[in-house]
Order: sequence, then structure tokens, then C-alpha cells
Amino acid sequence: MQSQQDVFDSLFILLVNESIQYVFSKKLDKKAQKQEIEELGIQLGEKVTNKLLNSDKSRVTLEKNSIDNYFQFITKSVWEFIFQDSNCQLTKENEGANYLITSGDIKLYNYLVTEKGNQNDPKLEAILNFICGILKGALNVFNIECIVSPNVASYSKQMVKDFKNFPDFYSYIFTFNINVFTDNNDADLNKNEA
Repeated sequence: MQSQQDVFDSLFILLVNESIQYVFSKKLDKKAQKQEIEELGIQLGEKVTNKLLNSDKSRVTLEKNSIDNYFQFITKSVWEFIFQDSNCQLTKENEGANYLITSGDIKLYNYLVTEKGNQNDPKLEAILNFICGILKGALNVFNIECIVSPNVASYSKQMVKDFKNFPDFYSYIFTFNINVFTDNNDADLNKNEA
């Protein structure tokens, strides 16, 4: 008998997969496809973040917290809610302008790799764009503008030696580099470049 979580995971994978397939069927150029898929992620990230904030106001309030606290909330609450990954790691670089979220368990991605056996499937890149959108949407709730770029690598102990309690049974390591803008002029310039 399947657990409630297995059913949720299956439905989530099906909905995301069908949404991506729908965007692909529109025959848009690659840039427009990426934007539309990322927008789906942004909407989900905003909705989940708002829902979690409303369910427990004592954890994070917009007025009393720092960017670091917002990132902690996103990795511990939002990420865990969506991906059921409690081993997600957050690191900060460049005096707070860059954050890295590292995970080993993204069922959406792992399902497609297992199902198709092909890491060149365009849906895999679309899933990464969708996840980037989720992170952007979650940060939008806190009025934080950023650029998110994904990286996927085959798991190796060397890659995760600095992370505490990172399980060694994952196939891939997913890293999302989040570059936070300190003012809107920087954001406008970098958005045009991206």
C-alpha cells in the first residue's frame, strides 16, 4: 500500500510533467519556453511560501528578519515542503551576495532520468528552470530580487565533503546558485544579461 507521501509525490511529478509538456507543445522558442516554465515555478514558490508563512507567523515575519533568516526559512520549510528533502544544505558566499542551496533528492529530476534513462532529455533542463522559478517565487514574497542558476553533477564524496550530514546514497547533487541583488539597478542590469 502506498503512503500518502508517495501519492503526493506521484501527483506532483505528473502535474509538473504535464505542465512542461503543455509548454513544449506550444512550439515557443527556447527563451520563451524557459520563461514560461520558470513562471510556473515562481507562482508555486510564492503560493507555498505564503501558505507556510500564514500557517506559522511566529517563525518568520517580514519586518523582523534578515535575508539569512529568509533563506533559512526557504531551505528548511519551503524546500522541505515541496521536495520532502530535509538534508538540503544552505551556504553563503561573497559576504551575503551569493547563496548556494545543495540537495541530493529531487524526485522530479530523478524520476525522469530513471524513466527515460537519458540525461539529454529537454524536460530535465525544464525541471531545473521550474525549480529556479520556485526559489525566485519564494524570495519574491520577501521582496528579494535574484538570479538563480542550477548545476547538476553526479554524486561524489569529494563534492560534498564540506557538508555536514549529507547522505551518500544520492545519484546526483543539485546546486542552485542564488545571486541576490543589493539594489534594483543591479537587478535590472543583470536581468537584461540573463
